[in-house]
Amino acid sequence: MALESGAEAWDPPHPVVLVGGRSRRFGRDKLREPIDGRPMVEHAIATLRAALHAPVAVIGECDPTVRDAGDLWLPDDHRGCGPIGGIVTALRRLGGSAMVLAGDLPSIDAETIVALIESFRGRAEASVAISVAEDGGLRRRHPCTAIYAPASRPILESRIESGRFGLLAAIDTLPPDSVIEVECDPNRLVNVNAPGDLSAIRNSRRT
Repeated sequence: MALESGAEAWDPPHPVVLVGGRSRRFGRDKLREPIDGRPMVEHAIATLRAALHAPVAVIGECDPTVRDAGDLWLPDDHRGCGPIGGIVTALRRLGGSAMVLAGDLPSIDAETIVALIESFRGRAEASVAISVAEDGGLRRRHPCTAIYAPASRPILESRIESGRFGLLAAIDTLPPDSVIEVECDPNRLVNVNAPGDLSAIRNSRRT
C-alpha cells in the first residue's frame, strides 16, 4: 500500500530511519543481521520507500553498509541522547515533518505507515502522530514508529538541553490535543532487542 496524493496540496513527511543505537542487548550490530535474505535495517527503509515514494534518510553513527542502505545519511547532532536526538536532527536538517522508524523493525508494513500519515494529514494542530497497540493486555505507545511535526521540535530540544532524553516523557509534555494516537497491529511494531527476538521472528516466518 502506498500513500495517495489526494486533491489538496500538502507536504508529506520526510521518511527517516534511526540507526544510531549501540545494540547493547543484542551483543553485535543487529541492523546488519539478515532476515529474509537482506539486512534487518533494509526492511524499514524499503517500507518507507514503498509507502512514501521518497528518498529515505538514515540518521546516526553506523556501519558503512547500513549508511549506504539509505538514500541520504546524516550524523546525529545529539549523539548519545538516544532516539530523541535523531528526531531533532531530522526536524532541524530536513525541514518539515518526519516519519520516523527505528532501524530494528523487520515486520513493519506500508499499511502502518499510511495509517499514521493519513491520521496526521490535514491536522494543523498536530505535533506528533504515534502508533499504539495492545501488548499483553497493556496499551503501549511506540515513539519510534511515529510522525513528528516541526511544532514538536522546541519541546524535544528543551528536553535534550536539560538532559532528559526519554521520548515518551517528552511527548507527554506536549498539548494533549496535539498528539494523535493511531491504533496499529502489534505484530508490525515488534522491535528486535535481543537475539531471542530475532530468532522468534525468523521462526514465525518459517511456519
